[in-house]
Amino acid sequence: SPPGLVTSPPAPPYLPGTRLCRCQIRVDEDYLPRVEMRGRSSVNETSPSQTPFMGAGLFFTTAEFLVDVPFDPYLPWLFMGEEAALSVRAWTAGWDMYAPRRSLVGHQYRPVRYGNPHYWDIWGKFYRRPQMEDRLSPTTHDRIKVMLGYPEVTSVASGGVAGRRVASNYSLVELDKYGLGSRRSRQEYLQFAEIDLDKRTCGGLEWCAEGTLQ
Repeated sequence: SPPGLVTSPPAPPYLPGTRLCRCQIRVDEDYLPRVEMRGRSSVNETSPSQTPFMGAGLFFTTAEFLVDVPFDPYLPWLFMGEEAALSVRAWTAGWDMYAPRRSLVGHQYRPVRYGNPHYWDIWGKFYRRPQMEDRLSPTTHDRIKVMLGYPEVTSVASGGVAGRRVASNYSLVELDKYGLGSRRSRQEYLQFAEIDLDKRTCGGLEWCAEGTLQ
């Protein structure tokens, strides 16, 4: 059977297991899939159920995962798109993702004034360079779009296509090592996750929210 990992958004421990069963694709986030919570495990479930997405803030697995899906050093200061990249890389490398039946770890997502800065607070508060993220984002976003197969991002090696955004050379560095796996295809993943890149839409993922795939 395929290797597996358990992943969840860091929800309060008193809640039943939460699932990552929804995504949104929005123009103000450069059309990258935003992974979100949807669905909770029933107290009567006897085993975890599959989900098409990984939560970057919380996942448990064996060390072999890092052999198949090593952390990508070419995505500096990435926020939006990290979970989509991890998900497609893990799934195409042959790893199944599961939602836990209970939430065991919480995350205090409080305003920065309470001493818990978010990613987007760091640039202005600590580095005094709030525009630096805007300069880095297009390159990191293009790298993820190359992995996912966005039609408007074309490899420099192919010469580009008129009227389309061309990925930078930096976006393509060592994708043989830090890109997709070879066990399952990118198109199979997009179908599994119900992501339509041409229409910029995500499906309902009812099977995920209801926990029907084990």
